Amino acid sequence: MRLVAPVSPPYTTCSFPILIQQDAGSLVLSIFGINHRTATLAEREPFQLSRREQGEAVLRFRRLAGVEETVILATCNRVEFYRADRGRGDHAREVVEFYRRRGVENPGRILELGYLHQGADAARHLFRVTAGLDSLLLGEEQIRGQVKDAYGAACAFGGPGKVLHKLFHHAFRVSKRIRSETLLGEGPRSIPGAAVDLLVGAGPENSRAVVVGADETTQVVLAALRRRGVPAVLINRSAHAAHRLAAEYGAEAALWDELPGRLAGADLLFSATGATERIIGPSLFAGGRERPILIADLAIPRDVD
Repeated sequence: MRLVAPVSPPYTTCSFPILIQQDAGSLVLSIFGINHRTATLAEREPFQLSRREQGEAVLRFRRLAGVEETVILATCNRVEFYRADRGRGDHAREVVEFYRRRGVENPGRILELGYLHQGADAARHLFRVTAGLDSLLLGEEQIRGQVKDAYGAACAFGGPGKVLHKLFHHAFRVSKRIRSETLLGEGPRSIPGAAVDLLVGAGPENSRAVVVGADETTQVVLAALRRRGVPAVLINRSAHAAHRLAAEYGAEAALWDELPGRLAGADLLFSATGATERIIGPSLFAGGRERPILIADLAIPRDVD
């Protein structure tokens, strides 16, 4: 297991460890996780948690490890276990046990890929993450909403206490201040948005797009396609969700069974579902194509075989 010494971001506060001591006595703040810097996509996939799973995972991890406070952050590029407790357990080993009980093959692999932050270093790390300073795309805006969603999911299951409540709210303030007082927010705002720019720029004129899925990532893609004037067809297993989002972003909705036919006439494909198995494979293109199709797989686990 590697111990990472993070670089301090701007606008952190040296008073935070004192606030922890005042509010929670001897509670120790720590983070264990993996991200795009320490593990490849294939290495991260077995440890991924969907948004729907994050809240329940908080409850299970608290019961397993007996920790006072927990938040779990899982995005396309990271899975991190935040905790505040009295330092009785082994954070990393308890994460391994959590995944062993989930049925993950070789859960101990996460020890070789992971990093551990404690105390003030843990607080600084969350500030960097929330501000987009630790993202694959520097300064990306989507991560702040993802951190808020993870915090909200944990709150619904009683995960945070005084320490983590204070830590996460402070992180949101730090992120807002960084974005308002620096030029960080002037670049591409999200990885899905950057993917749209890349594929549209590389595709033919008058490209047509197929978008598969109906989550936050899909919404970013649809909004970016609309800004670029690219017509899009949205396909999702839930026809209701597809029609609702398509109407909101000026796209066309189609049924799941129409996917092969829609792909035949598309130049660009963006896929971001919550499927646990690959849903886009060679069989969907069995009829052959007269021109290439550019594909952006934005899902974790991956959608495209």
